[in-house]
Amino acid sequence: MTREKPTDEAYDEADEALSQGEYERVDDLLGPWAADDVRDPEACALVGLARFYEGETEVAHPLLEWAVDHEAGGSEAKMGLGACEFLELDLESAEERLREVTDEDPEWGAGHYWLARLLEWRARWDPKLLNEAERGFARAARLDPEGYPVPPHLTEKEFDAVLEEAIDGLPPRVAQELEKVSIVVDPYPDEELFGDDEEQAGPGLAGLYSEASRLERGLTDTGSLPGVIHLFQRNLELTCTTRDELIDEIRDTLLHEVGHFLGMEEEDLEELDL
Repeated sequence: MTREKPTDEAYDEADEALSQGEYERVDDLLGPWAADDVRDPEACALVGLARFYEGETEVAHPLLEWAVDHEAGGSEAKMGLGACEFLELDLESAEERLREVTDEDPEWGAGHYWLARLLEWRARWDPKLLNEAERGFARAARLDPEGYPVPPHLTEKEFDAVLEEAIDGLPPRVAQELEKVSIVVDPYPDEELFGDDEEQAGPGLAGLYSEASRLERGLTDTGSLPGVIHLFQRNLELTCTTRDELIDEIRDTLLHEVGHFLGMEEEDLEELDL
C-alpha cells in the first residue's frame, strides 16, 4: 500500500520546527516519510537537515542526497549535503556543491561559512587558498553575525594559556589521570595518527586518545610509556566564538579523551554526556 504524502500543514510545521532548532520534532512529524521504503524528497530534505544540524552526518547524508537529486530542499539542502561531503573528506564533490550554493545564494552566510571551512582545510596543502577562506569566514560573519561569527584564531602561546586554564578547571580526579598521559596540540588531525584504523582523520575531530605503539613500548623496561591525548586546535576554535567557549570546549574534549584513556567506549561516554 502506498503511503499518502504528508499534509502541507505537516511540512510547514516541520519547517518551522527546523528553524527553531526543534530537530526531534521534525523527525516526529516527517520521519516516516523519510524512511527507505518511502523517501518523500521534501521530507528527506527537512529530516536530513535536522539530522545534519544535530551532528549526525552519516544519517543526514543519504537523506540530503536523495532530496537534492530530486530537486527538493533548495540551497539549504545543498549546503547540508556539501557540508556532509566535506566532513567525510569527499572534498572535490563538496567544493563543487558549496560553490554552487554561494553562486545561487550569495547573500546567505551558511554557504560561505562551509566553503570557507573546506578551503581552510585544503589550504594545508595549497596555502594560496587561505586568503579565500578568510574572506569567506568574514563574509559569512557580515551576512549572519549571530550564526557565523568569525572563529577565533589563537597563536600557539595564546592557545597554551587557554589549555592551561581549561585543565585547571577539571575535576581533581580527572586532572590526576591527565598527569599519566601526554597532551599534544596540532592544528588539524593528520592521517598518520590513524594507521590502519577504520576511523578517518576528519575536519570535525576535536581530540583523539592514542596509545603508545608496541615499538615505542618496547623501548622502555616497564612498557608503561604513557598514551597521548591529541588536541586539534583549529577544529576546537571553529566550534567557538569566545575565549570562554573555547575553554569549555577544550575541557569537554579532555574529559572525553580521559574517558577513552580509562578504557571507556563511546557508548559509555554518551551515557555520561561526554
